Amino acid sequence: MNIRLVVFDLDGTALTSEKTISPRTWAAFDAAIRAGISIVPATGRQLNFLPKGLPEHPGIAYIIANNGATVFSPVEKKILLHRPFSEEGASAVLAECRTCRALVFGSNADRSVLDKRGAAWDDREILALYHRHESLWRPRLGNLEEAFFTGGRENGPGQELCKFALVFTDAAEQARSLEKLRARADVYVTSSDRNNLELVIPGVGKETALRFVAERLGLAMDQVMSIGDNLNDLGMIREAGFGVAMGNALPEVKAEAGFITASCDEDGVALAIEKALGS
Repeated sequence: MNIRLVVFDLDGTALTSEKTISPRTWAAFDAAIRAGISIVPATGRQLNFLPKGLPEHPGIAYIIANNGATVFSPVEKKILLHRPFSEEGASAVLAECRTCRALVFGSNADRSVLDKRGAAWDDREILALYHRHESLWRPRLGNLEEAFFTGGRENGPGQELCKFALVFTDAAEQARSLEKLRARADVYVTSSDRNNLELVIPGVGKETALRFVAERLGLAMDQVMSIGDNLNDLGMIREAGFGVAMGNALPEVKAEAGFITASCDEDGVALAIEKALGS
């Protein structure tokens, strides 16, 4: 096995169920870096919502965020790739999202804003969900047009809206929303959790960002290991020469993987990296 790049999801993968990185996983990262293997997190999160210590960790040269819509270089301290919605496209998708009984988040490279309009704000169950998770999500409440569109967003690369996330309390409503959003040609829909949907522009995914990073490193796909647990990881697991599913991964993800490691609470990422190192 000639692995020179390991790309791994965070939630449900490198992060435990307590949202921490275990000492064994940190040690595996360091061992891989010493062996000349590039270590790249690939997450649906934004750059300002990464686990403490990860962006600054020596040897991590790239971070894939927003399900592949954003690639950031901690070494160069700049955004290398950002693939946002057009303002017109974002407006159309947002109007559809606001008809769903869900919390609607909009994101740019750095941050996420919880839209204060739409059907969710008349639903006590959804608002109760928001208040239960407010400290974890740490969202800014606002009008997404004011936050991200012309006249409201900050200047600079990566400030355009590149991802929507919808969080549901009702599985039937989630299924209805999935059906109508998948019928649209202007959005790609995936999921990173049992109660959410995540939307980026067509042609964007963790796999497209993986190809971008691999090309910069001069690596072929058979030199890449990808590790994940959920639907938004499927593309990069299929793309990599060695796809790994977590023990806690969805059955669809396990079916696509060449190897199934332990769960996120059993150091599954560390085990996979140790396998790549031959230890």
